Amino acid sequence: MMMMMMIKTTAIKIAHILQFFHQNFLLSLAALVSNWEAPACSASARSSSSDSFWSRSKTLSTLTRMMSTTSSTCACVCCSLRLPPATVEGPEPSGAGAAMSAGPEAGSPGAAAESAGVTNFLPAGGFKETAHPVTLAAMGCALLRRSAQSQRSHSWSRADLFQPVNLCYTHDTKTHLPAFLTITRTMHLLQVLWVFCWFAPLRGFGHEFRFASYYGDHMVLQRAPERAVLWGYGTDAAKVTITVLGNQQNTSHTVTVEEQIWRVTLDPVQPGGPYVVSAVQQSAEGVQVHNLTDVLFGDVWLCGGQSNMQMGLSQVINASEELAMALKFPNVRVFTAADEHSREELTDLMKIELPWSVPSAGVLDGGNFSHFSAVCWLFGRYLYESQKHPVGLVESCWGGTPVEAWSSERALQKCGLAKPKHSFQNAGASWDNTVLWNAMIHPLLNMTIKGAIWYQGEQNTEYHQDLYNCTFPAMIDDWRMAFHQGSGGQTSPVFPFGFVQLSTYKKTSLSDAFPNLRWHQTADYGFAPNPRMKNTFMAVSLDLGDEASPWGSIHPRYKQDVAHRLTLGARAVAYGEKGVSFQGPFPQAIRLQGKYINITYSEKVSVTKSHTAFEVCCSSSQRDHRNASFAWVRAPIVETSSNVVVLSTDKCSDEVAALRYAWRDWPCQLKACPVYSADHALPAAPFMLPVKS
Repeated sequence: MMMMMMIKTTAIKIAHILQFFHQNFLLSLAALVSNWEAPACSASARSSSSDSFWSRSKTLSTLTRMMSTTSSTCACVCCSLRLPPATVEGPEPSGAGAAMSAGPEAGSPGAAAESAGVTNFLPAGGFKETAHPVTLAAMGCALLRRSAQSQRSHSWSRADLFQPVNLCYTHDTKTHLPAFLTITRTMHLLQVLWVFCWFAPLRGFGHEFRFASYYGDHMVLQRAPERAVLWGYGTDAAKVTITVLGNQQNTSHTVTVEEQIWRVTLDPVQPGGPYVVSAVQQSAEGVQVHNLTDVLFGDVWLCGGQSNMQMGLSQVINASEELAMALKFPNVRVFTAADEHSREELTDLMKIELPWSVPSAGVLDGGNFSHFSAVCWLFGRYLYESQKHPVGLVESCWGGTPVEAWSSERALQKCGLAKPKHSFQNAGASWDNTVLWNAMIHPLLNMTIKGAIWYQGEQNTEYHQDLYNCTFPAMIDDWRMAFHQGSGGQTSPVFPFGFVQLSTYKKTSLSDAFPNLRWHQTADYGFAPNPRMKNTFMAVSLDLGDEASPWGSIHPRYKQDVAHRLTLGARAVAYGEKGVSFQGPFPQAIRLQGKYINITYSEKVSVTKSHTAFEVCCSSSQRDHRNASFAWVRAPIVETSSNVVVLSTDKCSDEVAALRYAWRDWPCQLKACPVYSADHALPAAPFMLPVKS
C-alpha cells in the first residue's frame, strides 16, 4: 500500500512538471543531450523545418521519428532560457558551444530575442549521447531550480523561462541518437530528475551572481542625504564588494551573501555623475564582476496608478513636440516594470518592460498605454528644470485596476477588505486584492526613493466607491511604512505622495460617482495635504475634460497641465520651496447671511459668474446633504471681490444645510471652470461642506 502511494505521489509530481513545462521542457532535455554543432545551415532549411517541426500539434513521438531518419536533419529547436541581460559571464566557449553563442542571424526572430537578453543554457561543446542520466537530471534540475528561483526572486516570469529562438543544428542520427528519446526513457529521466530536485540541494550549481532586476546601466540612485540601497543574488557565504567609482572619492562596502542574497547600503552621494558601480563576488568558484555604468545620483520618484498614468507621451496634445524634446534631458532617466500580478508577495520583479534608459523619442514612444508614462515623464522633466539635479522615474502602473489590487493585505484590513468574497471584474480581467502590490510594488521596497505620484481612481467609481476615503489613505500609509522598512530606514516614513484628482468621463452624466470619488480621494477634506493625508499634494484636473480624445473622454490628452500642477505640489511639499502656490483656492469660511452665502477663499481668486456651479441643500438637517437622493438647488454667483464669492439662496424654501461646488462628472468646459487662482493657473477643487448661520 505504501509503495502504491509513493508511486501515485511520484506520478502526480511528474504530471505537474509536465504540465508546467509542457513540450518545451522535453524538447529542452533533448537538446541538452544532443551533440550540438554549428554547420552552415541555410535559411530555407531553417524556415521549412521550423514550419513542419515546431508546431503545437506535433508530439514528442513525431520528434523522435524525425530524428530517427538516416540522413542528417536540420531542425530548429526551442531550447533557450530568457535571462536578465549581462548575467552570464565567464570564458568564451569554444567549438560547437562557441558557434551557438554567435546566435541567430541579425534581423531574425532569434536575434531579436537575443537582444532582449536570451542566453543559451548549454555547455561549450554540447553533450554526447553517452552522457550519464544523473548528469542529465542534474542539468534539468538546474532548469527547475531556475524556475523555482524565479518564483522566489521573480527576475523573470515562468512564461518567459523558455523563450523560442531559432537555433539550427545538424544531428547525425546514425551515431548520436540519444537513447532516452522514447517516452519511457524520458519519463524515467524525469523521475530521476524529480528525486534530485526534491531531495538534493545541488549546491554545485549555486545562484548566479548579479544585481536585482531593477538595477542597470543608466539608472539613477537616490542622492544624499538619503543612502541608496543595492542588492542582488550570489553564492552563499561568498564575499561581495560594492565600489562606487566616479567624481568623488571611491568608496567600497563588503558584505557576505546569505541565503543567496547580498545587500549593501551605500554612503550618501551628492547629486551628479556619471559613476560606475562595481560589484565583485569572491567565492570558492572564483571571482565574478558586474559593473553598472553611467549611473547618476539624484531623486528617484515612483509613478503608479491605472491607464491615465500609463498613457504614453505619444498620446498627449502636441506629442511630436514633446517627443522631440526628450534628448534635451539626458539626466532624467526612465524605467518601467512590466504588467504582472501575483497571489504572493515577490522579492523581485517578474519582468521588465523598459530597463533604465536615457530618454529619446524612441525610448519614450513605446506605443499607446505603454512606456513611457506621459505624466511621469513630464513631471520628472519639469522637476529637473526646477531642481537642476538628476531625476530617476520608475513607472509601475496598469490600466483598469482598482486601488485594492495595489494595496497590501494589512492595509486593506484597516478598511475591512482583507478577504473579499469576489474579485473585481473589468473588461474580462479579474482583479483580486493585493495582486499588483505583490508583483509590482513589493519587489521595489528595497529601493530608496524620494517620493511617489499616483493617478488612479476611475475604476473605484464602480468598485468600493464608498470605501475609497479609507482604502486610498491606508494604501499611502502602508507604502510609506513598507518602503521605509524595506530600504533599511533610508526612504522617509512620510515620503511625499502626490496624486491627481479625477478628471471627467461623461459630459451629460448626472451620476455622483466621479464627484464622490474626487471627494474621497482627499479623505473627505477636499484639499491636500490635510490632517488625514499629511505630506501629500494634489493636482486638480476636473477642468481638463477632453471630449475629442481618441482614447475616450476618460483619457484626456492634456497631461502637461496635470504634470505641471503635480510639480508645483512637489516643489512646495517635497522640496520645501516657499511661496509656491500649489493647492488652488479652497473655502476658509462659509457664512449664511439672510438670503446670501459668503464664501471666503484661502487666496485671491479669479471668478467667472455662473448660475450652475454652486448648489445648496435646503433642509433643516445638515445630515441630509450626504443623501445622494436629496434635492439640491442652484445658488448663482451674484458678487465677487478679492477672495470672496457671494451666492444667492433665493431658490431655497427651507433652511440652508450645505453647499457644494462643481459637483458634476463634467462640471465645466476645458480650462473654464468658474473659480481659479488669481493668476488663473490652478482651478478650485470641488467640495461639499455644511453651512453655518
